[in-house]
Amino acid sequence: MTPLFRRLVLMSRAGLVVAFLAPAIALALPDDATLSRLLVGTWKGPRHETQYRADGTWVLDPPDEGDNTRGKWRIEHGRLIETWRLTDETEDSSSVEEIIQLTDKIFKSRIILQEGPGKPEGQVLPSEIFTVTRVTEKN
Repeated sequence: MTPLFRRLVLMSRAGLVVAFLAPAIALALPDDATLSRLLVGTWKGPRHETQYRADGTWVLDPPDEGDNTRGKWRIEHGRLIETWRLTDETEDSSSVEEIIQLTDKIFKSRIILQEGPGKPEGQVLPSEIFTVTRVTEKN
């Protein structure tokens, strides 16, 4: 086998690997519009239920410390961006969460950035992975 032929064989094998992996990577998460549709609804975690509304607002129940009971949300580049204003504050707080998995039943994410007066002291980022489940209405 000549060096040129060997190189062509290796390049074609590398191309096949890329051809098979690229769609799998691209399919890892749906596009932002699909993720947004999937997020709309009520999600239950260990301490709270969060309702994400189609109008881009969210409501937390029960309220967290500092009375951040509501805010705005959007999804950009596979990341959930939330903003809120704590009672008696003059500026917004925000967080960016990496969406790890979002289906019609499970939402897994972790905080990769948090700014503003609502940032917990001593917070280490990225955070642990949070898993919440969709609340379904009973008939």
